Formats: sequence, C-alpha cells, structure tokens
Amino acid sequence: MPRRSKFPFLVLLAFISIAACPLGTRANAGGPCDLANSDYAGHRLLSGEPGLNYYEVGQAIANAFNRDRAPQDQLIACPSDGSIENVRQLSAGKAAFALVQSDVAHSAWFAHPLHTFRKVPSSPCFVDSPKFPPPSNPHHVLLVVPLFTEAVHVLVRPHSYISSVADLRGRKIWAGKEGAGGYLTAERVLAAAGLGMCDVKLIHADERDQHMESVQDALVSLQSMDLDAVIFTGSVPTTAIQAAFAPPADATNLNSEITFLPLSLGMVTQLSRDSSYVETMIRKDEYGPGNPNGQGIATVGVEAFLVASDDRANSDVAQGLVNFLAGNMDSVRHYIPKDERALARLDLVDAPTPAYLTPEYFLPVARAAFYKDRWSFWRRAILWTGGIVICLFVLFCWKRKKIGPWLMKEPGLLFAFLGILVTWVAGSFTLWAYERHVNGDFTTVLRSLKSLAWYLLPWIARTPVTASGQSTATIVRYVMLALFGGAVWPYAKKFLVEYIWRPLARWLRGGHLFARHNHSSR
Repeated sequence: MPRRSKFPFLVLLAFISIAACPLGTRANAGGPCDLANSDYAGHRLLSGEPGLNYYEVGQAIANAFNRDRAPQDQLIACPSDGSIENVRQLSAGKAAFALVQSDVAHSAWFAHPLHTFRKVPSSPCFVDSPKFPPPSNPHHVLLVVPLFTEAVHVLVRPHSYISSVADLRGRKIWAGKEGAGGYLTAERVLAAAGLGMCDVKLIHADERDQHMESVQDALVSLQSMDLDAVIFTGSVPTTAIQAAFAPPADATNLNSEITFLPLSLGMVTQLSRDSSYVETMIRKDEYGPGNPNGQGIATVGVEAFLVASDDRANSDVAQGLVNFLAGNMDSVRHYIPKDERALARLDLVDAPTPAYLTPEYFLPVARAAFYKDRWSFWRRAILWTGGIVICLFVLFCWKRKKIGPWLMKEPGLLFAFLGILVTWVAGSFTLWAYERHVNGDFTTVLRSLKSLAWYLLPWIARTPVTASGQSTATIVRYVMLALFGGAVWPYAKKFLVEYIWRPLARWLRGGHLFARHNHSSR
C-alpha cells in the first residue's frame, strides 16, 4: 500500500476506536436493573413480572426501606422473569436479594433438576432436566424470611366435565411463561396426578401465535374453549380470576361457566409432605357466586420467600434489611397498591418457617430474627400456661372462703365453664398451628383466640382453610356444644317439667290446662 494512502486509513481507524469507546462504556454502565452492570449488584432486589404479586411486594419493600436512607444505601427493586431466573441470577452474584417461590427455593437448596419442556422439530416432546442452580455459580441462596402464601388455581373450560387433574391427559393447558416459578408448580401438580409434561399439550405464554402472555389472556381463551385448563399460582382472590367469574351485566345465571378443579386429598398430602407446598383451600366466598363448590376448593399453597445471596460483600445491606423488616412491616403494607386487596391484608413476615428449613438454610444475620423453631414456641407456651394456672390456683386458694360458697351452689356451671375455657384455648392453639400460614384469622395466638367464635357460631360458621383445621373446628364445635348442653340441661329440664309437662299432664287428666287460683277471701 502506498504511504500516502496509509495515513487516511489510520485516521479513520482511530476515529472508529474513539467513537466506539463511549458506546462500550455506556453498555457496561447500564441502568440499575441491567444485570450486566455489577455496580448495583449489592443493592439489587429481583421481584417478578410487572403487575404480579411479587413485583408489587418487591417494590413496596424497596420503597419502605429507602424512605429514610441515603442514596448509596438504598435498594433497587427490579422486575424479572420469575423465581427460577431470580435464583440463577442471585447465585451468579448479579443481585443481593430476590423473591422466590418455596418450591423453587426447595429445588435450589437440594439441587433438584428442573424438568423443562422444549419443542424440538425432530421430536414431538422433549424434556430437558438441567441441574439447578448451575454448578458454576459461586453463591448459595439463603432464606431471609417467608413473606406470604399464594394458592394454586386449577381452572377448566366450560362443558369440559373434568373431575380430576388426572383427566387433563392430552388436554391443552396454559401454565404461564416457561422458566417462571408458576411453570414449575404446574409441572409438580401434574406429576402428583401421575401426568408427565409430555402427557399434556402445554401452551407457552411466549408463543407468538397463541397471544396468551398473561393470565387474563389465558382466561379469555379458556372461556372461549380454546384452552382446556389454566394452572395459575396467585393470591386469593386474584383480580383477573374474579373478573373471569363475574357474570355479564345482562346475565340471568350468576354461575360462571369456568369452574375450579379441586386437588384430591392424596395430591395435597403428597405435595405438602416435603414442605415445598402447604395445604390450603380457596374458600367458597372468595370468588363470589361463580364458585359452584359450597365447601371450598382444596388445593396447595406456595410460600413467597425473600432470599439473599451468601456473598459476604452484601452483609451490611442484608443486616440493615433484616433490622428493618423485623419491626416495620406496617410501612411496607403502606406502599402496596390499595386495589391489591389480597396483598393489603396479608400479614407479611408472619408466615411459618417450613419444617425442612433448619438454621443452615437461613442467612446468618436473619436467623435470630426470623427463624421460628416450633418446639421453642411450644416450650414457651407450656411454661406460660403452667404459670397462669398456678397463679389462678393461688388466687383461688386465697379467696376460697368467698368464692367457695358460690361455687358450691352451682358446681355444674363451674365445671362446664372450665371445660369450655380449656376447649377454647386448646382449639385456638390447634387452629393457630394448622392455619397460621394460610388463614389471616389465625396468624397469631391472640388473634386465634378472638377469631374462633366466628368458626363455631352456626349462623356464621366460617370454614377453616386446611383439612386439619376443618376437622379441628368440627371437634371443638361438638365438644363445646356438649359442655354447654350439659350445663344448661338441668335448668331446661326444670323449665320443661314445671311449665310444660305438669300443665299438660293436668289437662290430660281432665283438669284445666292452666291452674286456676282462687283469690276470694273466706
């Protein structure tokens, strides 16, 4: 090449290099939610898809946490593709915190493979099972605190006449976006019914020709019978499902033609056995008159976990978040949108610690604040109960001369009162143990003591959520009815004899039904 032609070429090359440098710099220094930008990784909280519960709660946590903190200490709540992607990015060190479903977290902790359905031209059905999370990721995912519980909704199209999940074999099912947590949940629910992913026709949310990116779109297709079933994990009630069950303005039949499909008792037991899920129920009044089942829909619940990376570089931010959440959840609820009625009433951070979560799965700084050992609670409960009983006994011994004569007059009422009191306390404790993670009426023992009456009164008779809770409420109701009936029976018997039977017997012998009293003076 001649010398005079090299100079313009070198100038042009230098100009291109200089022009390209700012572009490369801008690409490396993207926005706070750009996962390629490592500058914000220590303050990033991955939530979920915009508009869904995880996204709303993640934004609320970040907004409440950031209110009184300097800009360099604030959290950045970022949308994401779901729980599975959150675990992958968190374990890769691209975020400090994330919201993750309990079944996804369980798979990450125990290194269970994820069965992912993929369409391959050469095969009608191909299921890939990669390790989860990838072995190359340097960080482990640890629990900060369980936040709340969502329910698995299985809905079927009109006129399908499907009575069980096993009947979905060969049917077209929408289960959300492939790779999201709800997709994994649907796979586990189908597996519990003996169905593999190749036994159904999964319609993916990201298929362009289907146009079913959201649950709203899927429910429209379900109503028009383009789908056979929808499997969706969300809070109860879910606004989109409520809208699907709402009848048109000119409808004469208030029952929606879309119906819920309950899970069998065996499926619920099997899915909740390892604590990936919890047993729950969609109560009959949650979706209005469109729910045809008068006893509620048996299903399983998925807990929402706030998890963190074990990266020690994030320990200061993690400690600050733990200290904040331990006493400021009311401020988090303040930032949840008012139209999200199901989220606004959730008792965040009051969810239980699953049975399999020993302290080793907790973030160390969160262990003392949020790890709830069931045996330590029962030890405290027994000690408090024993102390209260001893104090009452001492007080009774002190005042027995005044209280004793009154008690001796009505011993039956005394024993009935003590029996009702013991049954009330025992029933409240038992319902708290079974229902606290899925029923807002029993999240604390004190609230359980207050709420029990609404589940016993026959003209109200709320239905507990879990099967064990329903059995407990039934037993408590019959025991208290027997105690109350035994206490009032002597008085009822006296009334019946004096005012009903004796006048009737007198009348049967030929006398007057009502006794005559002669008030004339002699």
